[in-house]
Amino acid sequence: MDASFAVELTSGVPDWSLAVLTLALSVVFAVAAGVTIGLGSVLLAELFGIR
Repeated sequence: MDASFAVELTSGVPDWSLAVLTLALSVVFAVAAGVTIGLGSVLLAELFGIR
């Protein structure tokens, strides 16, 4: 993905919507990471019999 492509993509888009999009993406990634870590620890606990 080129920088020029990104500039073309984001030109004409207001700054606040870009900030909102970034925030939303970071929230989604944080939730996904939390779920992954939670499931991973549960699976590890099940595998090793840790209660």
